[in-house]
Amino acid sequence: MTAQKKKKIVNKVKGKPKGPAKTTLAMAVIIAQFIVIIILAVALTTPQKCTDSGSFANGVQNALKSSKKSLQKRYGDMLNSDRVMGKKDSKAKVIMYVDMQCPACAQMMPMYRQIYEKYKDKAAFTVRYYVIDSHVYARPAAIAVEAAAKQGFYWEMLNAVFEYRSNWAYVNNNILLTERLAGVFETASGGKGNKEKFLSDLNDASLAKKVDNDNQIGRKDNITATPTIVIGGEDIDFSESELDIDDLMSQKIDNLL
Repeated sequence: MTAQKKKKIVNKVKGKPKGPAKTTLAMAVIIAQFIVIIILAVALTTPQKCTDSGSFANGVQNALKSSKKSLQKRYGDMLNSDRVMGKKDSKAKVIMYVDMQCPACAQMMPMYRQIYEKYKDKAAFTVRYYVIDSHVYARPAAIAVEAAAKQGFYWEMLNAVFEYRSNWAYVNNNILLTERLAGVFETASGGKGNKEKFLSDLNDASLAKKVDNDNQIGRKDNITATPTIVIGGEDIDFSESELDIDDLMSQKIDNLL
């Protein structure tokens, strides 16, 4: 056998893995990619919170600290300043603290609305504004929701401000902010609202007082993160429950009825 033929045989032996080895390697890569996708999906759907530290708590570390600290009794009754919806005299009282600039609140609000629709004939609901220190536009956005409420578009504006948060939350001046919020109002009202009245009501001192009062109530009650949902005077700790959000809130409400 010539040296050249020997070299060819050696190269074949040392070459790439044959079929079964290739298949095993490819399957391992696919499984690894699948695991990464699952981890990302879980991370994106896990309830997170905005905190007074100014961070959007990825990995839920700040939210967990807040939850552990706040698994205490809250003041769970409705106040005269609350906009109470549903069955106002119910024993089951559901309070949600939101910061209008908080991405986690935007994620949670549709779920809260679903629970409201499910239990509005059995439980009392309210939403209170809580302004995270680093969110400079949360307060004017909350006032915008109250201004829309004066024309009968409370839920519509509350949902729209969160849905179109990227349109107004990152502008660099108050004039542009007002223009963007006015645009959100037109969308929320389906073009049926009075834009001039809305703009005028943004300067209504009573609306600012309502927002500031909610914020003060939250701080007195040791709220440090949003969203915080209080049912029957107790925080809902989504981070440690095996139930999904809808089931956990439903369970808490049913226990009070």
